[in-house]
Amino acid sequence: MAFTDLEPAELEQVVKDFDLELPTRKTKNSLVSTLDKGGVTWEDYENLYGAAPVEVEEEKIEEVKKKESNEPTVLLRMTRENPVFQERGYEWTRTHPFQVVKESDAEFLISTYEGFRPALPSEVKEYYS
Repeated sequence: MAFTDLEPAELEQVVKDFDLELPTRKTKNSLVSTLDKGGVTWEDYENLYGAAPVEVEEEKIEEVKKKESNEPTVLLRMTRENPVFQERGYEWTRTHPFQVVKESDAEFLISTYEGFRPALPSEVKEYYS
């Protein structure tokens, strides 16, 4: 991929993230030119944002969704003091301590780590309001 494959809004954010001055006209060409003049390479972009997303067939996405949706889910709250906790593809932070997880993952987390418990939907509503 290359910068020309990104949308103008994405390019504008990249320019800001690399602390470059935004051009007066925020067209795709002017934003790509700004990145080029600023010495920003596609490798720099991938280092900051991670590798470019891979195109996946719609059928595969639906197949994964069906597999994922078969297992019941549980709402978990992290009560640990960690600023961030990541496990099994889930991420909790101090500002977002709630996650909906698969029942098997919830059982694993609760039995393996201290600081996780089932949460009530009313807790989430109260926390975020």
